[in-house]
Amino acid sequence: MLWFTPVFMILQKGPHRVSLLIILIIFAVLLMFAVYLKRKSAAYQTRKKKRQKTGMAAFLESDELVIISACLVLIIVGLATTSLSGNEKLKKERLDEELKWQYSIAEEIGIRLSRALPGQTDIIIIDRLSGTNDAQYKDARTEGLKAGLGDKMGALRLEPFQINRYSEEHEQDATLEFIVKNADLERFFESQPNAKALVSFIGLPFDYPDSPIAKRASEGELFIAAQTSSVYTLKSSILNNALAVVIVPKSIYVTPQDDIYEEENPYKVEYRYLVITPENAEELAAQNRRMFKYEVSE
Repeated sequence: MLWFTPVFMILQKGPHRVSLLIILIIFAVLLMFAVYLKRKSAAYQTRKKKRQKTGMAAFLESDELVIISACLVLIIVGLATTSLSGNEKLKKERLDEELKWQYSIAEEIGIRLSRALPGQTDIIIIDRLSGTNDAQYKDARTEGLKAGLGDKMGALRLEPFQINRYSEEHEQDATLEFIVKNADLERFFESQPNAKALVSFIGLPFDYPDSPIAKRASEGELFIAAQTSSVYTLKSSILNNALAVVIVPKSIYVTPQDDIYEEENPYKVEYRYLVITPENAEELAAQNRRMFKYEVSE
């Protein structure tokens, strides 16, 4: 009875699992209804009296085989439905947990950025809006950022970034740091002339330190913060205040520490991420030589 294995797998993970589920239920019901009508017919009763087969031959031609098959279909449907509902519940729980993490990250960025801002400031937010759950992530991050900024928050201007991860230049799926360009940052500030701060949730260009935006930020004209996957080229920008705060995954650089976990604060950013600022960048760099690009002093 291994025939139902691929069907069961499709019901669990296939893109058309709901449609297949409905078809199987209809099929099983029709099978049993057909057996019922057959048993009620006079022709069936006459043939049954004439043919009295025994053993396996009788079983293979009997209505009982059809009924058993229909029951098996219904059992598979029941198991698949249970599994499907369990998978959907698990996906929702994981999404809810990730949204809480994204809220915490944005709140931390808001808190750190607010310390650098001179007063109430209009802020540009760069975020992606091209994936399945991106709208929910965006909402969680926006609310977290608002909570962190407090009274330093002016108008928030969202710049949705449609991401095509394939980079012709690198002939492969590119990281966000290759996708976001310095020209994009300049364009965002040009379109929002009143904004004096920018928060990117999709990283910064690898060559950000050489950009006009970084120069203006280091001179105190602009204020930049980011959540990114790498700070390899950003040390100089952090140290000269061209970046107020950068948050990067902790697992890339540091072994997680279970002893800092607090049950009352399960989504504390420091559990998962490093919060890098001009004040702690040198200390963190000394702890991990791979964090920043090696620079030869002149």
